[in-house]
Amino acid sequence: AYIAVVDFLREESSFSLQGCIVGGRSMGARAAAGAALADTSGFVRGVMCLSYPLHPPGEPDKLRTDVFSLPLPTLFVSGTRDPMCPAGTFRKHAESMGAR
Repeated sequence: AYIAVVDFLREESSFSLQGCIVGGRSMGARAAAGAALADTSGFVRGVMCLSYPLHPPGEPDKLRTDVFSLPLPTLFVSGTRDPMCPAGTFRKHAESMGAR
C-alpha cells in the first residue's frame, strides 16, 4: 500500500510535489522503509520509523537490518525497553548508517 501511495503522489498531476517523506509505527515503519528502498525515482526524500521492529516477536536472532541500508535521511524513535528493538542492538546497527 505504501508503494501505491508513493506512486500516486508522484504521478498525480493535481499535486505539484517534488518529493515526500514516508513513515510509520512498528510494522508500518517496516512498510515505509520498504517503500523507500523500492523507490528508485528519488521521490521519497526521507523516512520516519517509530518503534521499528528490529526482529520478530520472540526471535531476536532474526534481525531485520535492511532498513540500515537506506541512503536517505532516516529518523528512528524508539523506547529503551522495546522487546522487539533492544537499544544496544539497535544502536550498533544504526551506527552503520552514520547515525548520531
